[in-house]
Amino acid sequence: SAAQVTLRADYMNLAAGSINSGAGLLLVRSDNDAQLITLGAGSSGLGLSNGELVTLVGVLQIGAATHTGGIAVDGPVTLSNPAATLNTLGGVSFGSSFSAPETLTVNGGSIASANGTESGTNMVFNAPTGAVSFGNNVTASGTLTVNGGSISAMSGNVSGTDVAFTAVGGVLIQPGASATQAVNVIASGNLTISGATVDVFGSDTTAGLGAKLTAANAITIVSPDVIVGGGIAANAPASIDPA
Repeated sequence: SAAQVTLRADYMNLAAGSINSGAGLLLVRSDNDAQLITLGAGSSGLGLSNGELVTLVGVLQIGAATHTGGIAVDGPVTLSNPAATLNTLGGVSFGSSFSAPETLTVNGGSIASANGTESGTNMVFNAPTGAVSFGNNVTASGTLTVNGGSISAMSGNVSGTDVAFTAVGGVLIQPGASATQAVNVIASGNLTISGATVDVFGSDTTAGLGAKLTAANAITIVSPDVIVGGGIAANAPASIDPA
C-alpha cells in the first residue's frame, strides 16, 4: 500500500508492535506545533526512544512544515527506514549520534550537530535563513548537500561523495574554541562551496588543529570574498588540497 499513515499527538507510547505504512508516508508529529520533539532518549516533550522509533516502518517524516517547537536528538538513534525526514521551523539539534541507512533530510530554522556521528547514504541539511553548524563527524556514503543562511564546520570530518555547501551568508571552516579535532571537509567526488564569504582557517585557540578541504575530483569555491589562512594557535594550518 502507498496510503499515508499519520500519528498526531503530544504524547505517544510506541514501545510494542509496529506501524507500517508500506510505500506510503508515515508522518509522526505533535498535535501542538509548539511542542518540542525529542528523539533517542525521548526525555521531554513528544519523546520517542530509539526503541519506539524502530517500530515505525515506512518512509518516515517526524515533525511538520508548520511545527515550530524544534527537534532534539537526545540519545543515539539508528533508523532502518528507506527515507527519513526531520521537519520543523524551529531548531534541530543533534546531541547524540543519528544513523539513517538511506536518505536523511533535515529541515529546520537552524541545525546544530554537536555530538556523536550523523550518518546516512544521501544526506540533506536545509536551514535557508538560519545557521547550520557541524561540531562533530558527519558522514554521507552518498551525496551531502547543505543549504543555510550560514554554514560552519568546527570539528571533525564532514564527508560525502559529492559535497555541496551553499550559504546566503558566510561559510566558515575552522576548529572552534571547544574543538578537539581538526576540521576536514572531504569529498570522494566533487566539492563545491558557495557563499557571500568563504573562510578556511586553522584554530585560533588550540595548537595543532588545522582546517582542510579535500576532494578526489574538482574543488570549486564561488564567492566574492575568500580567505585561506593559518590560525593564531601554533601549528594550525589551513589548506585546500585535491587528493
